Amino acid sequence: MIIKKIPNRKKSAGKAERITRLVDYVRNPEIHDDVDGAHSRTREKCTYAGVRNLESEDPDGQILEMIGLATASVRSKDPIAHYVFSWEAGIVPTPAQVDEAVDIFLRELGLEGHQAVFGLHQDTDNAHIHLAVNRIHPQTELAKDIRFEIDLRHRAIARIERAQGWKPEAHALYAWTADGSLVRRDGRDYVAASDTLRARHKKQQAEQRTRQRRELDALRAPTGAALNAARKELATQHRLERDALAVRQRREMDAYKASKAPVPERAPAPSRQVHETERATGTPSAERIAIDHAGPIIRAATSWQDLHEKLAAAGMRFERKGSGAILRIGQTAVKATVADRAASISKLEARFGASFEDADPALEINAPPAPAPLRLATKSLWDEYQAEVQARRDAWATVKNAAKGRRDAVHAEYKAAVAAIATQDWTGRGSERNQRRAQLASARAAELARIRADQQDAIARLRKEHPTYRRFADWKADRLQPNRHEPNRDRIQAQPGADRQTARRFDIRAFNAVADDGRVYYFRAPTGAAGLPATAAVFVDTGRRIDVIDSYGPGSLTAALQLAAQKFRGQVDLQGSREFREAAAREAVRLGLTVLNEDLQHIVIDEQRALAGRADPGGPDIR
Repeated sequence: MIIKKIPNRKKSAGKAERITRLVDYVRNPEIHDDVDGAHSRTREKCTYAGVRNLESEDPDGQILEMIGLATASVRSKDPIAHYVFSWEAGIVPTPAQVDEAVDIFLRELGLEGHQAVFGLHQDTDNAHIHLAVNRIHPQTELAKDIRFEIDLRHRAIARIERAQGWKPEAHALYAWTADGSLVRRDGRDYVAASDTLRARHKKQQAEQRTRQRRELDALRAPTGAALNAARKELATQHRLERDALAVRQRREMDAYKASKAPVPERAPAPSRQVHETERATGTPSAERIAIDHAGPIIRAATSWQDLHEKLAAAGMRFERKGSGAILRIGQTAVKATVADRAASISKLEARFGASFEDADPALEINAPPAPAPLRLATKSLWDEYQAEVQARRDAWATVKNAAKGRRDAVHAEYKAAVAAIATQDWTGRGSERNQRRAQLASARAAELARIRADQQDAIARLRKEHPTYRRFADWKADRLQPNRHEPNRDRIQAQPGADRQTARRFDIRAFNAVADDGRVYYFRAPTGAAGLPATAAVFVDTGRRIDVIDSYGPGSLTAALQLAAQKFRGQVDLQGSREFREAAAREAVRLGLTVLNEDLQHIVIDEQRALAGRADPGGPDIR
């Protein structure tokens, strides 16, 4: 499970517009207003919605209630926070679990009494909750300032997973100990410090303010001048006391942080966005090349000249850029600190004992390194996708250039005809000359209209032959599993409520497995070059279910059920067309699986009787 905060990208929108658009989307994602106000359709739909701390029962009244409270706080420009809770594919929380997850989250962030609207969205691979919260408190009308919000969101995730029995993420920030305590894995639990030290510090400050106020009220002096002097002296004493308390509390907080285990320095790695691109395409990025090749060179360099020479031999160049430095790999520039945290100019100057020196302009730079693909099968799919994209670009460029060439020819012909008319003697025939010019202009307009119509027809054909660009992840999923968008596709899944199983490879002799993005695609052996299948997958292991694409192919149904037997502990729930479910039920009985579908039990009984008859041809032994 993950929880993300969605930033408000339309800063120019007012509070009323933001609340109206966001709440409408939370409740009705299938029909929502886009940027220009037109209605647009999406595949999402809201299957459950709820509110917190709103008195009105009418949806429009609830929006007006949130707008009224948000506009009451003039200093807060954007008091609405938008969060998304997302579960893994195949997991759909119940309405009670949705309510519980929202309540735990609001309680963890200190937003219990605040207005909130939430909705569970489905019809995508991952069920998710959209939550809109008004940070303005209904009683105080003050905006809630959430400290350590990222830590608090991770703590909320851990509490929700524990309360509802979900499996924690592999790299969860917080974990539960054996004694039931929630701790941060790296030991730097600043939220725990906020819960202990900060509470105690606030209590000390409140007690100090109360005592100082009583001392001022109890102050007595005989004359006005003496009273003012005494108050001034006491105020100075109080200020010194407050400063001393602040210093003491700061030292306590520093000591607490120092007592925690230090966080080990992370090894250089590409940024999250770059890593996602690498994972999707199977192609190494310039950042990874810098880390793998430039990092060791920078750490081993002994001088600026040594650094420049070794980087040039590896096909890279170190340059100053503003107040920082970059590594130029071919035509791509990467921040030098990506390769190594100690690659900043200031740290290198301190290490080399000399100011920055540019590389010799005559220094020859070799070709940049070309590392092997990260994943060969994905790289092959990426190349195929890029070929399709390039083919579409080339086709569109051909149509555009052909139309442009025809237009240029028409304009050139028109100019030549007008110039020819101008060279003739039209004395006394001015009206005839004007008619000739009008005829030429009309003919040019008609020809341009024909060119425009031909171009539109060619574009319409191109749109059919070359579909609009799609994200590579969607193109790859459609390439490997063509029927993935069909709601009633044939599939074998685990018993509802069973433990989640991860997608794994199994030794099915007639099929080859290709793992990609958390799924395992099974193809008939052999596959094409570099492990890339020549056809679509026969069935797909998604984790909690197995989608069967070719249920009538030789051995595909048997292999999918063999896989289900290993994953789902011998119990399967069959979904899809009637023909598939009946055939799969018979095959499941022959393989010794338990079919959970009640409407298929008559087929199960018939097949069990048939198997018993084949095992004992003489009939039952009645004694």
